[in-house]
Amino acid sequence: MFDQDFSAEFFHQAVDQVRDAMLIMSLDGSLRYANRAAVDLYGYEKAELLKLNIRHLRDPNTFGELPTQMAKAMTQGILFECIHQNKSGATFPVEVSSRQIVIENTPYLISIIRDISDRIKTEQNLHFSQQLFDLFLEYSPIFVFVKDAQIRPVYLSRNYEQMLGMPLTEILGKTMDELFPGEMAKKMIEDDKQVLLAGKPCEVVEEFAGQTFVTTKFPIFVEGQPAFVAGFTIDITAQKKMEQSLLEKNLQLQTVIQMLPDLFYFKDMDRRYTIVNKALEDFVGLPAEAILGRHSEDILPAEWAKQIRSSDEEAFLTGTLIRQEQQVDGPQQRWLDSFKVPLRDAQGNMIGIIGGSRDITERKRNELMLEERTAALEQSLLRLQKAWHQTIEVLASTSEAKDPYTAGHQKRVMQLAVSIGRELEMSEDDLTGLRMAAMIHDIGKINVPGELLSKPGLLSPLERQLINTHANAGYTILKELDLPWDVAQVVKQHHERCDGSGYPDGLKQDKIKYSARILAVADVVEAMASHRPYRPALGIERALAEIEQGAGKLYDEAVAAACLNVFKKQGFLFD
Repeated sequence: MFDQDFSAEFFHQAVDQVRDAMLIMSLDGSLRYANRAAVDLYGYEKAELLKLNIRHLRDPNTFGELPTQMAKAMTQGILFECIHQNKSGATFPVEVSSRQIVIENTPYLISIIRDISDRIKTEQNLHFSQQLFDLFLEYSPIFVFVKDAQIRPVYLSRNYEQMLGMPLTEILGKTMDELFPGEMAKKMIEDDKQVLLAGKPCEVVEEFAGQTFVTTKFPIFVEGQPAFVAGFTIDITAQKKMEQSLLEKNLQLQTVIQMLPDLFYFKDMDRRYTIVNKALEDFVGLPAEAILGRHSEDILPAEWAKQIRSSDEEAFLTGTLIRQEQQVDGPQQRWLDSFKVPLRDAQGNMIGIIGGSRDITERKRNELMLEERTAALEQSLLRLQKAWHQTIEVLASTSEAKDPYTAGHQKRVMQLAVSIGRELEMSEDDLTGLRMAAMIHDIGKINVPGELLSKPGLLSPLERQLINTHANAGYTILKELDLPWDVAQVVKQHHERCDGSGYPDGLKQDKIKYSARILAVADVVEAMASHRPYRPALGIERALAEIEQGAGKLYDEAVAAACLNVFKKQGFLFD
């Protein structure tokens, strides 16, 4: 047996290694022993601590519970949570395990005290996370589901009620056959079972009630085995409609490109032809099938191909417009006036080049016919400009097709904007740029859901915010077009106001482009004078009163005055 002194020393060293606080107290609560963890927890010196009563270590608000807890500890032991305080008065939650012990025939209470601050914080965080997840399921536009091994839903987001037309309480636990049409349900079950069998996620596209959805499914493992299939579903109907609209627009653009009299082409980053027009086919004497996917060296004379390769590399290297005259040797010597400009995606990354060439052989051969040739070139430029106008009109019709209630809006705005510009004595070149911007100033609405554009009644703040994105969306669509006018910026700024209250950037007065200030006034007048789904037409007089009242504040003072003159002195009327 160990002697008494050794046993006492062993006890003290052992309990000082314990991470939880240990207190031994008399039955009246006076402290008789405290280990090192207790000293650290409460912030007292050990000698100070042993002069205290347990009451000194408890939050005063808990004193009422103390007699009952001590009585229970003495009879059968007790485990409870409580609030304690340290020497500085700071409180913290603790878990207390207390029971009676007898030392040398004298009863005492021994308490093991654990600081549970971290545990409480973790529980609070978990509770918050659960609340956050529940709110997500309640309000998210994404459909979230969890199904059991029998492919029955056990957890669903609230929006399934609207999709299926019944409360969640009636949906949960039902089979797919009870919730969805036969073939769709069969396919769902097959996909879900495959996820459970393979233990791997999958993605499927589904059609339901005239809507298109994409669903990502994945397994949830329990004890290493797939026990549930979960996933989320996104409504991509609007995206599909937009893709169709863009496809139609691309087809229209392709038609315009084919109508161009000059050689026109696209090349990818590998310098291969991806689009060529009929004029280029005729010039090289090869059909499109023999040109597409090939390099210039594969289809053109060596020297000419060498020149093209050199200018291609310069365009890719500099990222800027390249223009040059090229001499083409062959059975007949010919000259081309060529341009190349980088093509970039929405993020600004180069994805290829756009190029074109005009045959200027006659001009080079006969300088004496310069005047006549110049006239011909001017005519070609007019045709090219017409083609650009056609492109702009295609874009305009594309955006107006999205919003039938404002069909013709952009054209009428263009008429008024040009009249105001003439009143302000703008140059013909500036008027052309203004005309183009006005014709497509609402092109960004192709990114806005059609149901919002035609919604009767007032829009919610969120719906209004979504519609307001059309200004930035229009800029994104137009910014890469190589036009001699800053059409993209004018389109972006046509809802800015001189006092900074407009959108999207809150620009003021001179920070707003002059053409955008003109377009803003023309847009307001036409919109107020025309019918809208959410209100009848307000009339020209009401619209002009708005411009007059806002002159110098919302609207450029000179532009507002010119607008009033166009109507009141010149008798302007919309077509």
